[in-house]
Amino acid sequence: MELVRRTDISIGVGKELCKILYQHNGTVYVAGRSQSKADSAIEEIKQAHPNSDGRLEFLHVDLADLPTIKKSVEDFMNREQRLDVLTNSEFRFFRDVAADQYAGQTCYSLALGTLNIAHMQKIHRIAC
Repeated sequence: MELVRRTDISIGVGKELCKILYQHNGTVYVAGRSQSKADSAIEEIKQAHPNSDGRLEFLHVDLADLPTIKKSVEDFMNREQRLDVLTNSEFRFFRDVAADQYAGQTCYSLALGTLNIAHMQKIHRIAC
């Protein structure tokens, strides 16, 4: 099975994709902000598919904090020799106050940073 790296295992499409890949013996690296949420989702998936020979691994990354992307990519590259599939998905509910505070710390908005710039930086670091 392919080696897959994706963001967000805790809810939605990301969690469902991880279930499918793990069920078919895939090695899946999930990236996210919360180790505890990832661990909970990983345990749930493993219990649902006890016969799988796949692997679910967590990598810490906060797409709103761009330096964590470099560290996450380096961590992945230290563990693996190849990457077959990279999926990117991120959903955030942006509250005006949080977005305004974030925009004051950077030259771009929180939405632009997490939904666009962060994914492009991740792809660039893996590909180059």
